[in-house]
Amino acid sequence: MSGGTVYAGGDFTTIGGTTRNYLAAINVSDGSLTSWDPNADNTVNTLAVSGSTLYAGGGFVAIGGQLRANLAVFDAPISPRSGPLTGGTIVTIIGTGFTGATEVTFDGVAGTGLSGVSDTQLMVTAPAHAAGAVDVVVTTPGGTATSSFTYQAPPVATTNAATNLSASGATLNGSVTANGASTRVQFELTRTSGDYTNAITTTATQSSGLGSSTTTVSATLSGLNANTTYYFRVVATSVGGTTTGSEQSFTTNLDGTPTISLGPVSLPSGKISTVYTQTISATGGTAPYSFTLSAGSLPSGLTLGTNGKLSGTPTVTGTTTFTVTATDARGFTGNARYELLIRSHPTVDYTEITVKSLKEIIISGTATPECTIEVELSFDAPAAGQTAAVLIYRVTADRNGIWSINTLTATPVSGSFPANGLPLGTALTVQTTPSDAEGEGGSVGTTPAVVAVRLFLPMIMR
Repeated sequence: MSGGTVYAGGDFTTIGGTTRNYLAAINVSDGSLTSWDPNADNTVNTLAVSGSTLYAGGGFVAIGGQLRANLAVFDAPISPRSGPLTGGTIVTIIGTGFTGATEVTFDGVAGTGLSGVSDTQLMVTAPAHAAGAVDVVVTTPGGTATSSFTYQAPPVATTNAATNLSASGATLNGSVTANGASTRVQFELTRTSGDYTNAITTTATQSSGLGSSTTTVSATLSGLNANTTYYFRVVATSVGGTTTGSEQSFTTNLDGTPTISLGPVSLPSGKISTVYTQTISATGGTAPYSFTLSAGSLPSGLTLGTNGKLSGTPTVTGTTTFTVTATDARGFTGNARYELLIRSHPTVDYTEITVKSLKEIIISGTATPECTIEVELSFDAPAAGQTAAVLIYRVTADRNGIWSINTLTATPVSGSFPANGLPLGTALTVQTTPSDAEGEGGSVGTTPAVVAVRLFLPMIMR
């Protein structure tokens, strides 16, 4: 007991139907409950009064949202003991000898709205102030009484991306810095961006914090609609105010696993020492997609970006096999196996002529894969009166470098093969000239650029 006030502590959460968590003050004169509400978070076992100071001990960790592990000291009891930096908190101060009080200051700054002054209590509105504890001084005709009040910084709240997406559920994520005050953390969920009027509210698993370090918070949801976009944010509330994190969104999965396809189906070849660029894309899932090399290796000199761009300058010729995996925004994957040919500079390595009939002559050989070969076929007259001719064919070597022309089925780009075929004894000459897709001319390798035969049956000339 102090003056006209009795202080009560114990294991209770109400007195006379009014909420008072474990600690309360009662007027001796009429037994009524005062407005003092320090709000302990657990049992108060011991109370002691010395002058205007009240001491409390017990199993509590926090008083009024402030860390007070098992022991708290109240100078001229004040309620609430903390408030936001913006001020505006109506504070009730309990003590004795307050009759005629003229001023209440917070760190030297006068509070406003001094009212309800009696011998044992008064009320005043706290001014704005920076974060931290300040002295509260009550000035009366008989002197001054000092208590303390803490200006509490608001919590810091950050909304992070949702995880564990399914067709009917998701995990909402965020982080909160409590700044030393007991903090309630919730998530708000809506289907309309920016409109949280009728939002679904769910409490985070990690709902309260007292420290100054950042705490990861989350909430697991179920019962959501499939293939639906939701918007959410984290909301942290303490005595210092309410902070709302920025908005994030997610889309629940389709019912079942989507089929993600990559394109193109095959990659165009590249050429050594020449810049190569090709973009791989994905469909069937939810954008954006991320691309990775999941098997094999890329041609030397090339890299694959997470955006699917395959680029670089090849340094080695040959065919390389590798697998690319695309991961969509909801974690589903698809992959494709590719073979990428890196060509050398165009070269015809080998040419042969096979005479199967007077109408069917096959010209074939090997060359740089996928290069273009211009084949000039010329023949002269074996007898007087026959006209000499020059025919030009174009053919593209396959990915293995094999190429061939059959005069029975191929159409020359210049000239025409005699409809009745060639007479015996005709002199044939074949000349090859390679080039590539970029128009670069090449050379002839292990066989001459010109191969000549005299037409007799059957025969093969190399």
